[in-house]
Amino acid sequence: PRKLGTHLPMHKLLFSETGGFILEGGARHAVPLQSLAATQDLHLFEIGRTTDTPTLTVEGICSFGVPELLAIWEKPLARLLGL
Repeated sequence: PRKLGTHLPMHKLLFSETGGFILEGGARHAVPLQSLAATQDLHLFEIGRTTDTPTLTVEGICSFGVPELLAIWEKPLARLLGL
């Protein structure tokens, strides 16, 4: 799969809600998936890789532990805003 283009502004790259699908597949399936997508005029982009480390890393931008992100997500917005 091709890497996601860096021509997008960072806020759009990180927070865009443009419709699409996320598909997870092993490296051995990359070429067959790309070929199949091309027959349907679809574009595949590699947006990340799964690792054994419980960390979400956006290269060169940020890195967070998944447990930390889960704790933040579970807190109510009102508490975060001090309301």
